Amino acid sequence: MILFLHGPDAFHSRQKLNQLIEQFKKQRDPHGDNVIMLDGEKLTIDELNAKAAAQSLLAQKRLIIVEGLFSHREEAIFKGLLAYLEKNEKNGDNVLIFYENRELDATTFGAKKLTVARKKFFDYLAQQKYSEKFKLLTPVQLRVWIQETVRENGLAIAPADTALLINTLENDAWHIYNEMHKLIHFAKGQNKHSIDATDIRLLARGRLDDNIFSLTDAVSNNDRALFFSLLEGQLESGVSFQQILVMLTRQFKIILQIKESLLTQKNQKEIIAATKLHPFVVQKTTPQTRNFSVGSLKEIIGRLIVIDYQTKTGQADGLTGLTLLFAQ
Repeated sequence: MILFLHGPDAFHSRQKLNQLIEQFKKQRDPHGDNVIMLDGEKLTIDELNAKAAAQSLLAQKRLIIVEGLFSHREEAIFKGLLAYLEKNEKNGDNVLIFYENRELDATTFGAKKLTVARKKFFDYLAQQKYSEKFKLLTPVQLRVWIQETVRENGLAIAPADTALLINTLENDAWHIYNEMHKLIHFAKGQNKHSIDATDIRLLARGRLDDNIFSLTDAVSNNDRALFFSLLEGQLESGVSFQQILVMLTRQFKIILQIKESLLTQKNQKEIIAATKLHPFVVQKTTPQTRNFSVGSLKEIIGRLIVIDYQTKTGQADGLTGLTLLFAQ
């Protein structure tokens, strides 16, 4: 039996894969001795054949999972595998799962076009009875999934707050899942019955938040090459320069708040009370304060504000201003 799981929604495809593994173990292999994971990027036909042929005395079938095959560099592997599977598909007792957690269709894999051999292999897998593509959830599906997950954990979330969470985190099921459970844990710790907008604004961190932290961390460590590499990556991914500038300014203001509090000998609990920042933010940002003086932070913030003004009024190119600021 051949199964094919693929698509950009890596969270739900991985969830499905784990369910299949647990189902196999429950029905045939309690100890998981016959669940075999193979690195598709380095796979050889000899390796697959050896794993498929070797069976234990306690289990008649093996569950073989090949992950990431379409990242394989060798074109010949796809021709060879197609011939191998067509020859053995009716003879074997094993369950073979091909798993890809990226965008993959009949013509492309990620941003690359499929070669002839890869396309033929994809077509073969796609026509299998147990072939499933995991598309990104639609906005409606996302809302339903979030509300059901929150409800399963004994809490509630209003439609408007669900929309706020989606807008903050975008359509990334893994990230939403992790942030949801952080919010659920926080709400329960506060003896609350629901997750609201205040919680989301306080705790939910989008990918951009994490990347902005990495940018300021690079400045703190005087790693100019990393800073400009990260900045270029953000711009290429579609994040606007203005958005990056606003978030950078905000993060440096947070660093300044914590730096000034540390200089007055406040401990972490006192800093949290004085700044009204979340404990996680204080804990994560405190190490960044070590390589800045209050004066240098105020200078950076002042220059960022000037860059913002000059960009909005068309007086100067913002990216040039940012480059000059952090290239020193």
